[in-house]
Amino acid sequence: MMMNDYIRDMLSTYFNFNTTNIKDHIIIFVITILIINATTFIYVIKILLTTRPLPITSENGKRILKPYGSTYGKNYFAYFMAYIAKLRERKKANKMSLKQLEAFHKPDIHKYWNESYYFNGSESGTNNRFISRISRHGLNAKEMYIVLILDLNGYGILSLEEDHVPVVRNKNNNDDDDDETDEDNTNTNYIYENPSGMNLTYTCIEPMKKWRIEYKGMLTQGYQSPEEKKKENNDDDNDTNNKQYVEIDLTYTNQSDTFWYMRDENQMTLAKNLSEEPWGYSFFKYCLERSHNHCHIETFGKYIYIYMKFTLT
Repeated sequence: MMMNDYIRDMLSTYFNFNTTNIKDHIIIFVITILIINATTFIYVIKILLTTRPLPITSENGKRILKPYGSTYGKNYFAYFMAYIAKLRERKKANKMSLKQLEAFHKPDIHKYWNESYYFNGSESGTNNRFISRISRHGLNAKEMYIVLILDLNGYGILSLEEDHVPVVRNKNNNDDDDDETDEDNTNTNYIYENPSGMNLTYTCIEPMKKWRIEYKGMLTQGYQSPEEKKKENNDDDNDTNNKQYVEIDLTYTNQSDTFWYMRDENQMTLAKNLSEEPWGYSFFKYCLERSHNHCHIETFGKYIYIYMKFTLT
């Protein structure tokens, strides 16, 4: 072996090794193995830190699928992070009651806090559809972002979208249900209130099973974002010619298992999302803090119209 011979000559020259001694031969062999392993390790680390896996494409090969991820090394480390997060979310899921799962969380103290409720749906056999969202965000979750958009045959698009709406505190009517424990009602990590604002209200009838969505008020004909409204900022804002009075009352009933993000998410997909972020002290600090008070769940179900009323102007 050339490596072995080189090391033997070097040791015999500088350290007076006896090349005929079996012990010295063993030492030379061990050192050779260590050097080979160290060299291989450095080479592998270099590949992990600089080489990216081939992108995953769609079935027809025309589109690269997201998330792209990063280098092998960053992806694998993020995979370990995702594994830890998955274990923590499973533990959290086993401890939380259904009522806690539906409640607002006590907000973390930072300006990017956001907690949202979404109800979206479409009618089979028609183009009728709607999307809605009520979120509390910002420092101490004192503001709301509210969206209600209807797209209905015969009426077109009717919309409401407003940001920075002050939070109005309204407790749920069913906070004193006999089937809930005192611990659930006194736990300061949860806020038992129905999401509500600007005449749009989500009412939890049965946690993780049934909700009621109600709205009574004016909707704008067509769609206009809050930024576009600010740009106009003229007398047209008070003009009701392009508005319709709408009343809707829907009941949502869950018909699927709950998908719990981070608990049920594909681990490598989550890892690639994490690896795309710029890593540093603040990133890891944020991940650790956020994982203590984080929950993202989704379900699929059926909507029933109780009534829907339009007053054309």
